[in-house]
Amino acid sequence: NIESVYQAPIDQLSPHVSLGCEGAVRRSWYSTGAQLDAAWGRVWIQRDFRPNLSGLLAFSQVWTNHDTPFIFDDYDTETAVGVGIARDWRKWHASLLLTYDLEQGEIYSVNAAVGKDLHCLSPRLTYSSRDRSIGIDVGLVGLTTRPRFSGFRSTTVEPTPSGPNSGP
Repeated sequence: NIESVYQAPIDQLSPHVSLGCEGAVRRSWYSTGAQLDAAWGRVWIQRDFRPNLSGLLAFSQVWTNHDTPFIFDDYDTETAVGVGIARDWRKWHASLLLTYDLEQGEIYSVNAAVGKDLHCLSPRLTYSSRDRSIGIDVGLVGLTTRPRFSGFRSTTVEPTPSGPNSGP
């Protein structure tokens, strides 16, 4: 399994609007002779409405040959739009991100997070409707970057493998 991720620097279009893009390619080989090839790309625009309130609009596209013997290793959405909002107040942060599958014409996932910056740690409680999961992320304040929108860089607009636990 080989995967390579590329991210372009985020450009500041104005003091309150930024634009970004990223993409990846993946190739997996299986003992059955199957070979899964996949690539995805994403562009997004983020708008700061106030210093503590931001909105996000993202578009992603996946290209894959679906050649895998495992259902959990394939991608189950190929074209999606994500819309999110994030709010900070004092040392607390919250985000909500909704992803809409353009091919199926339905909501693909809802991700939410609530967290607080403590003295040196930044714990977050996360929820993903797609994975049907609740999780805890912990970052180091000052050493790691807290994602502005929970799920945005890992499971929301980026394709996620399908499988028995990934139903709506």
